[in-house]
Amino acid sequence: VTEHLSKAITLLKEHGVSAALLQTPPDLLYCTGLDLSQGTLLVGSGFSTLFLDGRYFEVAKKLPLDVVLIKDPNDLYSNLERVLKTIPGKIGFNPQTLCVAAHEKILACCKGKTHFVPSSAYFADLRRQKDTDEIEAISRSCALCEKGLRFLLGEIRRGVTEKALASKLKVFWFENGAQSLSFEPII
Repeated sequence: VTEHLSKAITLLKEHGVSAALLQTPPDLLYCTGLDLSQGTLLVGSGFSTLFLDGRYFEVAKKLPLDVVLIKDPNDLYSNLERVLKTIPGKIGFNPQTLCVAAHEKILACCKGKTHFVPSSAYFADLRRQKDTDEIEAISRSCALCEKGLRFLLGEIRRGVTEKALASKLKVFWFENGAQSLSFEPII
């Protein structure tokens, strides 16, 4: 189990929650180390199951947790039902990102045995605490932003549009090691 996943499990125990259902990309990245655009992680003491489609399945199989391939979106709920019925007590979820329809389908999977509680604040607080690797990544990101600014200052001239400068900056960043952008550049 990853260090972050262990911290998440400890946090759940501290709040009296048996497990958490995580679906947001920041939570998935924090707990798995994988940059997933979609997936569902059910994490608790003694178990962690990641439900993914085929795009991520092969790379995720290397993780120290159970990985279940979801071929059809509706398969998620039948697979969740199999796991959720074994979990006693409260299960945390993020009420800000779980739509009502999905929440109702998940409740149906539990057949009334499980109590769902909002838990998004737990994980937001946990992600705010940075470890050494995260601090180093933030430092590298800041250095790349500064390097990008110096590059961009050399590109500014009469007739060059903000849109063209933003495009050049994005290309520069990716050519120099960026993996993604938090938001579109503001020139």
